[in-house]
Amino acid sequence: MESTGLQSPNKGTHITLIDTPGFDYSRGNDEYTTLRSLAIWVKQRYGKNVKLDGVIYMHDIWNEEIHNRPRFLSSQDLEKLCGPQWHRKVILVSSHWDDRLGKDGEGESNERKLREGYWSFMIQKGSRMRRYRSPGNQELARDILQPFL
Repeated sequence: MESTGLQSPNKGTHITLIDTPGFDYSRGNDEYTTLRSLAIWVKQRYGKNVKLDGVIYMHDIWNEEIHNRPRFLSSQDLEKLCGPQWHRKVILVSSHWDDRLGKDGEGESNERKLREGYWSFMIQKGSRMRRYRSPGNQELARDILQPFL
């Protein structure tokens, strides 16, 4: 885990961004393993009762491996980290859209598969979907972070 602290440009609030290892199903590092590691890391670093204001779940829109996974239904670790309404504190972000310009409709098709498949339960419970078209676009990154600022 790596963390970076920053100040909110508008409110002067301190924000800590925590970057977790990506999911690698071939090595047994699935979403549950990563979330368990995050929960342990947060508890060790900040204490037992710390709650996260939100989770940004980033997924490369061109990685289709996730479409073969069962829907993500629940997580005791997310509930411990964010509270019982954790679904509403999750922003599901599809990234790297601009990596394959000219692939008309393919990204939208993959996004629909996420919305109707793996991410569907979380969306039904209040998680929001966003697009992060170009890594490095600071304005879009701030827009995605806005609900937590």
